[in-house]
Amino acid sequence: MKKFLISLSLVMGLGLFLQLPLAELSTTTHAASYGWKQVNGNWYYYTSSGVKVTGWKSIGGKWYYFNSYGVMKTGWVKEGSKWYFLDSNGAMKTGWLQSGSKWYYLNTDGAMATGWKKVSNTWYYLESSGAMRTGWLQSGSNWYYLKPNGAMQTSWAKVSGKWYFFDTNGTMKTGWVQSGSDWYYMNTNGTMKTGWVSSGGKWYYLDEVDGFMWTGWIDDNGKLYYLYDNGVMAASTTINGITLGADGAAIEETGFFNTDLKSTIGQIIKYYNDSIKKDFKVEYEDTNDIAYFFRNTEPLAYAEAGVVMGDVFFPEFLVDLAYALGIPVNEEEMEALLIEASDHGQAHNELVSVYNDGITLEFYWDIENY
Repeated sequence: MKKFLISLSLVMGLGLFLQLPLAELSTTTHAASYGWKQVNGNWYYYTSSGVKVTGWKSIGGKWYYFNSYGVMKTGWVKEGSKWYFLDSNGAMKTGWLQSGSKWYYLNTDGAMATGWKKVSNTWYYLESSGAMRTGWLQSGSNWYYLKPNGAMQTSWAKVSGKWYFFDTNGTMKTGWVQSGSDWYYMNTNGTMKTGWVSSGGKWYYLDEVDGFMWTGWIDDNGKLYYLYDNGVMAASTTINGITLGADGAAIEETGFFNTDLKSTIGQIIKYYNDSIKKDFKVEYEDTNDIAYFFRNTEPLAYAEAGVVMGDVFFPEFLVDLAYALGIPVNEEEMEALLIEASDHGQAHNELVSVYNDGITLEFYWDIENY
């Protein structure tokens, strides 16, 4: 009996001794699990205590996310009400991100941005899905335009062949807009208006091409109008000797040129009165390229530079007109041209041409009054 007990004690002692290496092995394995470990294709991260990390963890200056099982996540991850993006290595992304065909912006904390976002002094709009918006956007009662790169448009923009104006806040403007020293009028849909526009019971004229508001004398379809410095069309009044009707158009009278200011070279402005005086003169306004025609001190009409003048009878007037239109020619040269025309048998109201650097001006002249 004693032998059995002794043997049993030895066996039990040996058992304890055999278990010691197992404990040591377990401790070694535990120590080896600290840090990153890949199991069945998934990555885990263990603390120095051997515990799997879950949730957010900063490792080596980068943030990672581990689910409740400790598995490191990649791609889009939603935590609470916020979305984050983790690259293929599990690191959290910040800044601009292209995912598929769409662009997203991730804040410095990694959370996906939505709504308006200012990046490097430029505004962008991110939809509720986080995708960057381009093209037209209605936000509240205002319209905005976002360029193909997502940047919010300010100032002028041509969209689908139409001009629009956006203020410094990106809001599309309607009604009157000042850009530089010029005024423009934008329709209710934001497109730039050209031609005549009625605003506040007053009429204004906007350039047919560039849309800026005109002032001073203009011609529209052969009718003469005057626009005050504020752009308002004058009506039922007399300005510089020219009578304007209730519709704003100049009333043709004796001594008045019937103008076609938008005509090209070769078309003639005709004079209505045969009793011509020699005291015509031309004054030229550089700002709007307009030549004014005067008899004594009363203006008869005006025309834009580059338009051919007609029924002109005196060389000194033609000289003034030529200079006004940028073609230098003196009175003697003009007289020689007229004499040459006469010698060639040109009769009353024939054409006289003045050539300079490829530019041709054609004038009617009156040999009887010369």
